[in-house]
Amino acid sequence: MQPYPGTQAVQRAISLLFAFTDEHPYWSVSELAQMVGLNRTTTYRLLTALESLELIQQDTLTELYRLGARAIVLGGRAVRVNPLRAVALPHLRELAEVSGETVSLEVLVERDVLVVEEVAGKQVFSGLQGHTRTVGYRWQALATSSGRVLLAHSDPNTLQQALAHPLPAFTSATITAPALLHQSVQQARVDGFARVQDQLEIGYVALAAPVFQADGQAVAAVAISLPSARASTLHINSLLSHLQITAQTISQQLGFERGKLGLNDE
Repeated sequence: MQPYPGTQAVQRAISLLFAFTDEHPYWSVSELAQMVGLNRTTTYRLLTALESLELIQQDTLTELYRLGARAIVLGGRAVRVNPLRAVALPHLRELAEVSGETVSLEVLVERDVLVVEEVAGKQVFSGLQGHTRTVGYRWQALATSSGRVLLAHSDPNTLQQALAHPLPAFTSATITAPALLHQSVQQARVDGFARVQDQLEIGYVALAAPVFQADGQAVAAVAISLPSARASTLHINSLLSHLQITAQTISQQLGFERGKLGLNDE
């Protein structure tokens, strides 16, 4: 089937937008052209069109391009109309209130987890040094509790693809060996939750439990993050209890029936 006229231009423009990431938020025309595989003239023409729509903005001093105001508006609108977020948000707020810790809702996107929503707890915790834990941020799935618990309930190919790509050592304690990561993921499936510590930063603990939709697919994870200084056994056990109840409640509201997975519900 032949593509409709103009389809190629749209695809190219979208590829430019996708090039702007948390790791690389600014691009020159030449760098961007090389990144997406277009010549400089075509790239500049597309950037000019996107800039006229306020999806791209050029810094007058550096002449580098970044995402514009209209892109921020669209991103925020997409988050607000996300039905998963709408169902989960009241329960995330309740969990943050009860636990006193920061709570987030995260989904699996390729080999990353994407933060869909976050609610700060009463306890002050700024998150990872040098990083910003905000809606829209992505983390490497295998280094996170949410990523491991979602991979535990994903299809085997998704897990194998994630394990096939080397995981960088974010800290001296980061687990990078595929066999150990696979073991951790499988344990998360058995336990019904995942816990990681010091994987992204020393002194940082995170817990996560899966959220299932009506067909039994794990569509998200509810996560709690806190510093190790507050991670006593008593506090962690309390957090896990509240966390799993929250994940189960959200799952039920999405139409999931307990027992569909054939796992022990206890």
